[in-house]
Amino acid sequence: MSERVKCPTCEAEGRRSRAYPGITYTTDMYFAPYYDEDGVYHHHDANSRTSSYRCSNGHEWMEAGVWECPAGDWRG
Repeated sequence: MSERVKCPTCEAEGRRSRAYPGITYTTDMYFAPYYDEDGVYHHHDANSRTSSYRCSNGHEWMEAGVWECPAGDWRG
């Protein structure tokens, strides 16, 4: 996950904190990547992921999501 991660509780309270990643669970199906007619890499991966986090203020939370194609044309 390359997006920014912030503690939702601290954000709601206007506090700052560090977020520490925990375990990430993913489904495990194979989806073949490919290069299109213009040579652009695509990976339409429909596997889901769930990641755990905790913050420096003691809050814990989970975030679920799907993978996005690096070319930006598909989201699982």
